Formats: sequence, structure tokens, C-alpha cells
Amino acid sequence: MKKSSPATGGKNASILQNKPASPYASTGIVIALGTRAELIKMAPVMRALTSRKVGYFFLHTGQHGINDLLAPLGVKKPDIVLEWSESKRGRFGSATFAALLWNAKSTRRIGGILRKLQPKIVVCHGDTMSTAAIAAASKLYSPSA
Repeated sequence: MKKSSPATGGKNASILQNKPASPYASTGIVIALGTRAELIKMAPVMRALTSRKVGYFFLHTGQHGINDLLAPLGVKKPDIVLEWSESKRGRFGSATFAALLWNAKSTRRIGGILRKLQPKIVVCHGDTMSTAAIAAASKLYSPSA
């Protein structure tokens, strides 16, 4: 099931119409991830920021479905999801061309979001297609990140 993307003018586009609401605006932190493993590893950072009342913008690429992990890990829902996935496993399998195409589209879409947000820092980690797209977009489209 796909949902429209705010980055491409979907129904949630208003998220990016104005500057993000105050906790994010004062910190300029974007936490970006795409897989279940990345969420599990990033959850302690997200909880620590929340407990210290440090706002952040949560960007999820949708590479893996994560909805069932949010509450048990004690983290907020993503502020934006590029493409919803219910799959708990990778979305590509051995489809190399599909993976490369997804990565190129995701880099462009993430870049559009970062250009609007102008974050001070983009936090991501890992060795996945999402991480590659986030890192490339951060380098190309976010002058301060």
C-alpha cells in the first residue's frame, strides 16, 4: 500500500509548507532512517532527545515497515514517510535495477525535504539503500548538514 508523499505534493504536503513547528526549529536535527534495524539502533537516541525535550524531525524512507515497532520502542511516529511499506523484510530481494531506481528517486525526494527544512544536522547510520540515499541527499541538498 502506497501513500502519497509530502515531498511530491501528497495529501500531507502541508507538513513542509511552513517551517517545522518549534522543537525542531530550534535544534535543526533530522533523524532519517529506512529499516527496522536502523530504527532499533536509533531508538535510544530518539528517546534521549525526547526526554531532554530536544525536538527533531523524523524522516522514514519506508524501506521496511516499522509501525509495529514504534510504540514498543517508545518513539514518535515519523513526521514524514516517503513510501509506506508493510513489509518487515527488504523491498527489493534480488531486483538490483528496482533497488537502484528506488535509491535514485529516494535521494531526490529526501533532497527536496532537506532543502525545505535546512537542517543543521542529519543523523543516519547503517549500510542500507536508505542510508545511501540519505547520505547522498544530505551532501547534495543540505548546505549545513
